[in-house]
Amino acid sequence: MASSTLCGSPATACCSTWCRMRCSLLLPMRRLRTGCRTSSFQPMMNRPQSRKACSSHRSASNTRPRAPAASSRGGASSICDGAMGGALPGGTPLASPLVVGAGSAAGSPTRPRPQAAAAAAAMAALLGPVGRFRWRVRAVPGGARGAAGRQCYDLLVIGGGSGGLACAKEAAQLGKKVAVVDYVEPSPRGTRWGLGGTCVNVGCIPKKLMHQAALLGGMIHDASHYGWKVAQPPHDWRKMAEAVQNHVKSLNWGHRVQLQDRKVKYFNFKASFVNPHMVCGVSKGGEETLLSADHIVIATGGRPRYPTHIEGALEYGITSDDIFWLKESPGKTLVVGASYVALECAGFLTGLGLDTTVMIRSVPLRAFDQQMASLVTEHMAVHGTRILRGCTPLRVERLSDGRLQVTWVDLASDKKDTGTFDTVLWAVGMVSVFVLPCFQPVGLFVLSPVTRPRSGPGL
Repeated sequence: MASSTLCGSPATACCSTWCRMRCSLLLPMRRLRTGCRTSSFQPMMNRPQSRKACSSHRSASNTRPRAPAASSRGGASSICDGAMGGALPGGTPLASPLVVGAGSAAGSPTRPRPQAAAAAAAMAALLGPVGRFRWRVRAVPGGARGAAGRQCYDLLVIGGGSGGLACAKEAAQLGKKVAVVDYVEPSPRGTRWGLGGTCVNVGCIPKKLMHQAALLGGMIHDASHYGWKVAQPPHDWRKMAEAVQNHVKSLNWGHRVQLQDRKVKYFNFKASFVNPHMVCGVSKGGEETLLSADHIVIATGGRPRYPTHIEGALEYGITSDDIFWLKESPGKTLVVGASYVALECAGFLTGLGLDTTVMIRSVPLRAFDQQMASLVTEHMAVHGTRILRGCTPLRVERLSDGRLQVTWVDLASDKKDTGTFDTVLWAVGMVSVFVLPCFQPVGLFVLSPVTRPRSGPGL
């Protein structure tokens, strides 16, 4: 016996996706018309009590010509385009739908039954005068790629971070045609990275590796107390940075391979909205590509914020976007901020033997339990991190020897002070990297919030 689909019609190689959409529309009408029970996903042909009542529905389901398997993702009758074809087998136009009997030869229409004719009329009303579902927003001439180079997808994800990649992979696993658009705008210092988002490139992964390097230094120091005669060698930042960055690059490549294995198309360009279902992507070389999709997910996350009201902050400072990709040691470092990003970066810099200062405007770890926050800063101070409390920077200047002179003010006494550093690291919060389109976002989903707290990126 031939296999059957949910609605009871014979299954073909290309109709599984279409059958699910068709059943979601026709099964409610069948319940009203015949009283068939549809509480389970068992094929109706396997249910004797419903076979007779639903025979007319199976006949009506054949009014739509099935596209060949090769055109399920493209061609003139691509499902993605919403095109249904202009005629039934045998040349019968859709303007006068006839029911093709299950036992008749291809292209040999039979006389429609009254119930089947009613179902066919309802189907024609759903399809509309041009033979496509009304909720399919656009039709691209020529299949999956239109005449203007437009490419069509079921789901388009803007952002290649943790949320965007997880969303794209799950949708692809469910049989959807998915594309991911990811582009890293270089930081003011020119730092950029590959696929994977903040966590992989400038967050959790490199931070934990650098913390491990700092912990190894601490164990070497403690080893002498346990009888190990080990000299404390100087730390080689260049060697550590090379190992960390190579590991991150391997993860970038791994994400690209995973997308390819799941048939997810990856585009490395910057996207902007054209309309609620279309974006225009611009590559590094300036080439434009149009991508359209039924649903668009925004998963762009955020980037560290620069305090642009401070003179010299943008010109001479760095953020967590840069610290993990430095080729040379940052040397004596001033970390401005009291978030967990600021304290974590200051912690591993101190552990690596660098002279590190943290400047806190008010209280550390504002959103956390303050008793625990005090224990954290006290522990850091005991291990060599200098803490400046109640201070805020006023300006940053570059000296003739290349070092940075920072002027700050004590908010309690209004007294100004200065210090000289090799690096100034800003960890004062983050901002979203996208602006919602001005039109009503139909079919638009946002995985990342528009605003984020002042606690910095997810490190």
